[in-house]
Amino acid sequence: MNPYIRNIAVIIFIVISFLLFNNYWIGHDFYLMQAFFILIGVYAIILNIRAWQSVRKDTF
Repeated sequence: MNPYIRNIAVIIFIVISFLLFNNYWIGHDFYLMQAFFILIGVYAIILNIRAWQSVRKDTF
């Protein structure tokens, strides 16, 4: 499996598990910290996609 795709899948898994943990186990509603964590996850995914594109450009 491509390491960039694997990293994106792991980031998505971590964000979803964190949100489920906060919502169901701790009982918090959707607060600013969860929104901030989602933004961090999206930013990490964007960085992975940019790195993957730069590697693809170098190989061609």
